[in-house]
Amino acid sequence: MLLIAECGVAVLLLAAGGLAFRRSLRERTSNRGAFRFRVVLGLIAGGYLSIGLIWQSKTTRFFGAPLTAAVFQRSENGYWEDYVGPLTIPSMLVNFAVGFFLPHLAARIGARLRSRRAPSTNSS
Repeated sequence: MLLIAECGVAVLLLAAGGLAFRRSLRERTSNRGAFRFRVVLGLIAGGYLSIGLIWQSKTTRFFGAPLTAAVFQRSENGYWEDYVGPLTIPSMLVNFAVGFFLPHLAARIGARLRSRRAPSTNSS
Protein backbone atom coordinates (compact mmCIF):
# COMPACT_ATOMS: atom_id res chain seq x y z
CA MET A 1 0.00 0.00 0.00
CA LEU A 2 2.83 2.38 0.83
CA LEU A 3 4.48 1.68 -2.52
CA ILE A 4 1.29 2.67 -4.34
CA ALA A 5 1.14 5.95 -2.41
CA GLU A 6 4.82 6.63 -3.12
CA CYS A 7 4.30 5.96 -6.82
CA GLY A 8 1.26 8.24 -6.90
CA VAL A 9 3.18 11.10 -5.32
CA ALA A 10 6.12 10.52 -7.66
CA VAL A 11 3.91 10.52 -10.76
CA LEU A 12 2.14 13.73 -9.69
CA LEU A 13 5.43 15.49 -8.94
CA LEU A 14 6.98 14.29 -12.20
CA ALA A 15 4.02 15.46 -14.26
CA ALA A 16 3.72 18.86 -12.59
CA GLY A 17 7.49 19.32 -12.46
CA GLY A 18 7.89 18.32 -16.09
CA LEU A 19 5.32 20.88 -17.18
CA ALA A 20 6.97 23.56 -15.05
CA PHE A 21 10.38 22.68 -16.48
CA ARG A 22 9.03 22.88 -20.03
CA ARG A 23 7.65 26.32 -19.28
CA SER A 24 10.99 27.31 -17.73
CA LEU A 25 12.79 26.20 -20.88
CA ARG A 26 10.58 28.42 -23.02
CA GLU A 27 11.11 31.43 -20.74
CA ARG A 28 14.85 30.94 -20.10
CA THR A 29 15.88 33.60 -22.64
CA SER A 30 14.24 36.33 -20.57
CA ASN A 31 15.99 35.35 -17.33
CA ARG A 32 18.97 33.07 -17.88
CA GLY A 33 20.45 33.59 -14.42
CA ALA A 34 17.34 32.39 -12.63
CA PHE A 35 17.02 29.42 -14.99
CA ARG A 36 20.64 28.37 -14.39
CA PHE A 37 20.19 28.77 -10.65
CA ARG A 38 17.12 26.49 -10.76
CA VAL A 39 19.05 23.92 -12.81
CA VAL A 40 21.94 23.86 -10.31
CA LEU A 41 19.52 23.70 -7.39
CA GLY A 42 17.65 20.90 -9.18
CA LEU A 43 20.85 18.90 -9.65
CA ILE A 44 21.64 19.21 -5.94
CA ALA A 45 18.07 18.36 -4.87
CA GLY A 46 17.93 15.44 -7.32
CA GLY A 47 21.18 14.03 -6.03
CA TYR A 48 20.04 14.28 -2.44
CA LEU A 49 16.61 12.77 -3.06
CA SER A 50 18.08 9.88 -5.04
CA ILE A 51 20.80 8.78 -2.61
CA GLY A 52 20.40 10.91 0.51
CA LEU A 53 19.38 9.66 3.93
CA ILE A 54 15.75 10.65 4.35
CA TRP A 55 14.70 9.11 7.66
CA GLN A 56 16.48 7.24 10.44
CA SER A 57 15.65 5.53 13.71
CA LYS A 58 17.90 3.48 15.98
CA THR A 59 17.33 0.33 13.92
CA THR A 60 16.26 1.51 10.44
CA ARG A 61 17.48 3.89 7.74
CA PHE A 62 15.49 4.87 4.64
CA PHE A 63 17.18 6.29 1.54
CA GLY A 64 15.42 8.08 -1.28
CA ALA A 65 12.23 10.10 -1.65
CA PRO A 66 9.48 10.10 -2.83
CA LEU A 67 10.24 6.46 -3.74
CA THR A 68 12.14 4.51 -1.12
CA ALA A 69 15.27 3.31 -2.91
CA ALA A 70 16.90 1.34 -0.10
CA VAL A 71 16.27 0.34 3.50
CA PHE A 72 18.99 -0.55 5.96
CA GLN A 73 18.27 -2.31 9.25
CA ARG A 74 20.65 -2.81 12.15
CA SER A 75 21.17 -6.50 12.84
CA GLU A 76 21.49 -7.98 16.31
CA ASN A 77 25.29 -7.95 15.98
CA GLY A 78 25.28 -4.20 15.25
CA TYR A 79 25.92 -4.22 11.51
CA TRP A 80 23.69 -2.45 9.00
CA GLU A 81 22.07 -4.90 6.57
CA ASP A 82 20.71 -3.58 3.31
CA TYR A 83 17.46 -4.41 1.62
CA VAL A 84 17.86 -3.39 -1.98
CA GLY A 85 16.31 -5.00 -4.99
CA PRO A 86 15.68 -4.70 -8.69
CA LEU A 87 13.74 -1.45 -8.24
CA THR A 88 16.58 0.39 -6.48
CA ILE A 89 18.14 1.93 -9.61
CA PRO A 90 14.81 2.90 -11.24
CA SER A 91 13.69 4.42 -7.93
CA MET A 92 16.88 6.44 -7.70
CA LEU A 93 16.42 7.73 -11.26
CA VAL A 94 12.80 8.75 -10.61
CA ASN A 95 13.83 10.42 -7.34
CA PHE A 96 16.56 12.34 -9.15
CA ALA A 97 14.09 13.54 -11.79
CA VAL A 98 11.62 14.65 -9.11
CA GLY A 99 14.36 16.54 -7.28
CA PHE A 100 15.54 18.16 -10.50
CA PHE A 101 12.03 19.40 -11.29
CA LEU A 102 11.23 20.68 -7.78
CA PRO A 103 12.92 24.12 -8.10
CA HIS A 104 11.17 24.71 -11.43
CA LEU A 105 7.84 23.68 -9.92
CA ALA A 106 8.40 25.93 -6.90
CA ALA A 107 9.26 28.88 -9.16
CA ARG A 108 6.14 28.24 -11.24
CA ILE A 109 3.92 28.07 -8.16
CA GLY A 110 5.55 31.23 -6.80
CA ALA A 111 4.96 33.08 -10.07
CA ARG A 112 1.34 31.95 -10.11
CA LEU A 113 0.78 33.13 -6.53
CA ARG A 114 2.44 36.50 -7.23
CA SER A 115 0.27 37.01 -10.30
CA ARG A 116 -2.88 36.35 -8.27
CA ARG A 117 -1.85 38.87 -5.61
CA ALA A 118 -0.97 41.57 -8.11
CA PRO A 119 -3.54 44.35 -8.18
CA SER A 120 -5.67 44.51 -11.27
CA THR A 121 -4.76 47.29 -13.73
CA ASN A 122 -8.25 47.38 -15.24
CA SER A 123 -10.16 50.46 -14.18
CA SER A 124 -13.80 50.81 -15.02
